[in-house]
Amino acid sequence: MDYHVNVACPKRIVPCPYCRKRVVHRNLSDHRKVCAMYPVACQFNCGAQVVRRLMKEHVSRQGTCPNSELTCEFADEGCQFRGVRGKLEEHMKVDVARHLGLVTAELTTFKKQMSKFEYIWKIENWSQKVAEARAGIGTFLVSPTVYSGHPGYNMRIDLHPYIKSDESVKIYVSVYLCLTKGKYDRLLRWPFDKSYSLSILDQTPNGENLTVRFHPEEYGDQFDSPNDDGGLGEQEFVTHETLAENHYIEDDSIMIKLIVFN
Repeated sequence: MDYHVNVACPKRIVPCPYCRKRVVHRNLSDHRKVCAMYPVACQFNCGAQVVRRLMKEHVSRQGTCPNSELTCEFADEGCQFRGVRGKLEEHMKVDVARHLGLVTAELTTFKKQMSKFEYIWKIENWSQKVAEARAGIGTFLVSPTVYSGHPGYNMRIDLHPYIKSDESVKIYVSVYLCLTKGKYDRLLRWPFDKSYSLSILDQTPNGENLTVRFHPEEYGDQFDSPNDDGGLGEQEFVTHETLAENHYIEDDSIMIKLIVFN
């Protein structure tokens, strides 16, 4: 009986010789198909026998498989190379100048992005908001406040959708930038003197936006300190007639873009 229990019984419990997990003897062959420590042939047929749980490492960039297909280390910068490990090593030695150019271009783009702050405000249900403003209900709209950086100025866009001109029968949209009180105000330089632009976007890839650029120093003390009740912009930014042209209104929505130049 001892011989049967310890040697012959197919239901006896035995340790896997690879991972030492205890399994039923007759299930050993099935266990080996999933055993993390069982040696298997490289999935890219390089000839190596690799412990199953280490296969991912073996074929990775940090591994040793010569048949692993890898991307260039400068793929994020725009290099399109893809090849086996040996070819990648050769590529890295030969294309140094090209990689330097890609990194330089990325740094240039990053500097340009850091040189300005951009924010887009989408106003939906435009026709309803115009009708309400015309009726004297909700005569102006206010965007969510945003910080121009960390630290940065706390700002919002104010928009009046229905403004009658005193000198003509035309109806205008007014757009303003307002600086509101923020948590970084004591760390910032006042008066606010950064130039900025406000645009109503043509909502097509190659459309021509309606843009006005402002230089606060030309307008006196408007931005000497945060002021929730006042802003700087254009009362007659665009007529309703012009706004209806091209693709400034799409799906009953318009988009206002603010750029602050640092």
